[in-house]
Amino acid sequence: MKAKNYLLIVILTLSFLGLNAQEGSIIHHEPDTCFIFHGYGYLVAFDIDGNGTNDLAFQSYEGDMHSTWLNAVVFDDWRMTMENPAYPYPDSVQLDTLQYWDCTVSTFIPIINPSAPSVITTKICLRNKIGDDYYYAWVKTDGGWNNNRRVYACVEEFAYCSIPNYPLRWGQTSLTEGIDEATTAFATIHPNPTTGLVTITGENLRLAEVLNMLGQKVLSIQGEVNELRIDLAALPAGVYFVNVTDEEGRKCVRKVVRE
Repeated sequence: MKAKNYLLIVILTLSFLGLNAQEGSIIHHEPDTCFIFHGYGYLVAFDIDGNGTNDLAFQSYEGDMHSTWLNAVVFDDWRMTMENPAYPYPDSVQLDTLQYWDCTVSTFIPIINPSAPSVITTKICLRNKIGDDYYYAWVKTDGGWNNNRRVYACVEEFAYCSIPNYPLRWGQTSLTEGIDEATTAFATIHPNPTTGLVTITGENLRLAEVLNMLGQKVLSIQGEVNELRIDLAALPAGVYFVNVTDEEGRKCVRKVVRE
């Protein structure tokens, strides 16, 4: 009997409301929580961005030959990409460089033979679209069969960045870890650090938005040029992020220090 004929037996929701974003805009949490699935059709869902709604879930599923596996499922405008065990993602992979974000359901752990306990570690990368912007998250998981021949999944840690289009790295938990300028470069910003006026240089630039460490927009400027100038002199000293959009709709983020 296929899993589609089963009703969900259990729906367990884990909410991490009230999470504080480290450095102001990266939510990092280490729940180190494991779930035991006692049959087919069990579902465990949890909240990635701390807004009170479910974003990601694991569901046990029955396949052919009485095998079982876990599916990862995302909700609403969330999409995911998951590493292939044969071609694992580098530990420091930058999420905005990954492809194939159309997936809403993906096999998390294939289980064929429960005769021996197994552990499979998987990188799950998430992207949420809000308007024209993308927000990235990563989840470190593992799972398999335990000694009692029960399917289980563990969420070891995860991180979500509230800055739109920020090139979050796998494993990154703090904005102080920086941005890889090489992989996202279609615009540059100078001088940096600055006491006020900065110039953003690129081709066919359309918009530059300055965000503070909380991900709040504090300045913006539009144009149809190869240079955009924006004055940060009225802003308090600190670290800011400039979200740049070109005529093709591409986006990149540059960090700038206001002295």
